[in-house]
Amino acid sequence: MGLRFHVTGEDLRRIRVMAEPDVSWEMLLAAHMAQSPEVPPSLRRWRAATRARLTAPVRRLLALTPARGYSPDFLTPAEGAEGLAPVLEAVRSLPRARLRGQLRLLDRRRQALHWTGVLGEGGATALTGLAEGMGAFHRSFVAPYWTQIRAHVAAEHARSARALREGGVDRLLATLHPGVRWDPPVLELTGLRFDRDVRLGGRGLRLVPSYFCWGAPTVLRDPRLPPVLVYPVARDPGRLLRVDHVAGAGDGPGGFAGGPPAHLADVLDSLLAGRTDDAAAALLGISSRSYSRRVRELLAELGVSTRFQAGVAAARRGWI
Repeated sequence: MGLRFHVTGEDLRRIRVMAEPDVSWEMLLAAHMAQSPEVPPSLRRWRAATRARLTAPVRRLLALTPARGYSPDFLTPAEGAEGLAPVLEAVRSLPRARLRGQLRLLDRRRQALHWTGVLGEGGATALTGLAEGMGAFHRSFVAPYWTQIRAHVAAEHARSARALREGGVDRLLATLHPGVRWDPPVLELTGLRFDRDVRLGGRGLRLVPSYFCWGAPTVLRDPRLPPVLVYPVARDPGRLLRVDHVAGAGDGPGGFAGGPPAHLADVLDSLLAGRTDDAAAALLGISSRSYSRRVRELLAELGVSTRFQAGVAAARRGWI
């Protein structure tokens, strides 16, 4: 089972890798993560803390975003590349026919929810309520990580640019992700729960690296919409998600009790990954001197003197 993009020469010329995170996709995929019964151990604390802080507006979004199965395409408009405000405006302006058509594709249990029925009426009040829920979810569970998310997406964009320079678009498409197979003129996403052929027909393809996309790449359901392929850039998102908020502490950034300070979590990640200081600094978008200073701060926080000891001490504290 899988999806096959049929690619023309014109499509190859119009393929773009996004250099910035897409707000709407990060929000949607974080909502999936928050509800998934199957997450790696590093995500369990984040998921529990997220669920403990759900508000009524946020639940409006989660009602439409099951961990598995269909989520409406209108939650990820093309405006996601432009920022949160354009996304929320696109949602508030949804045509009623498109809204109802996509809600009918939800599973029966979610279609039967009272909120889904109210939303299906397409009234301005309901659409504003959905936009408020999306905004609240973004502020609480996505925005606190935005600096790190941008750094990971920028690093992937740089890697893609190198692949393009060294081997052209063939190298780019062949190295996107293990779940993406390029066999010209077909780009196939394997391991999906459905089987579909999509002919790009000269529309090109927008490639969206995503931090909150965990496991397999994903796409829009409606093949008539501008084609998008969203794929993961992080092997273990829990390294970042482990340091979000203390449950009940409000909407500002903070750190989980028992976890490293937020600005040091990505430093610990780099140490454990064995990155050089220069590579880690580039990934985080800071100078090598600033990175070295953060490493010293992390060692002091852990009460150790060497980088090797840092990993052992972090494990003892339950940080990894």
